[in-house]
Amino acid sequence: MLWFKRHYDKQEEDKLAFLDNVALFDTLSKDEKSYFLPFLHTRQYAPNEVVFFRGDASQALYIIVEGEVEINVDIRNDFEHIIKLSKYSSFGDNALLNNQTRIFNAIIQEKNAILYVLPHLSIQEIFKNYPVIKAKILENLAELQDAYFRNICDTYREGNGFFELRELFLKMNLGF
Repeated sequence: MLWFKRHYDKQEEDKLAFLDNVALFDTLSKDEKSYFLPFLHTRQYAPNEVVFFRGDASQALYIIVEGEVEINVDIRNDFEHIIKLSKYSSFGDNALLNNQTRIFNAIIQEKNAILYVLPHLSIQEIFKNYPVIKAKILENLAELQDAYFRNICDTYREGNGFFELRELFLKMNLGF
């Protein structure tokens, strides 16, 4: 019998159940996820509101509760659409790392959106105090990044080399 088992109220249970569906958090136990609850802030955004621009400091991780967010890249005087994200998607993942800036733009789509905002400083505090949580989150991030990289290579092959993939490797300085 556990004498000190933590009990969660309805709102906490709902947030924990929500995080079960977010790839970065899905391998964490309920108790491990609970450390993020005090820092998980709800923010409402209007249509076409900018969450962040490329080059901004990576000050928070975002998770979509409702609505859609477009991720795009500015090229010359235009924006190239990359992906439209919806419920349970996280973005701004480089806020899990120190001293990072945004590599793309994130803009709310046609309807209002509700996002959970998890500040970088809070993430780092949890990582400092709970290295097992840090390891699990960063492993999930590595798996997501591996999937992204595989998709880049697959898309490159399917597009018959529409850009110089070698340049990507050189810029990344992966040491292959």
